[in-house]
Amino acid sequence: MIVHALGGPKQPDLCDARYGGLFVVTPGDVGQGRLVVADYGAADPPTARTCAGMVPR
Repeated sequence: MIVHALGGPKQPDLCDARYGGLFVVTPGDVGQGRLVVADYGAADPPTARTCAGMVPR
């Protein structure tokens, strides 16, 4: 929701175990922000991108 609020494209929800994701939004025309997604630091566990093991609240 934050990326989209800053003008970037909608993204799926992040999993609880995903800590290495880096999202950079460069402003542009309204709704046309540029998004770069990268990884930072130690690798996340393999299940971090699929949300396996998440506990619903």
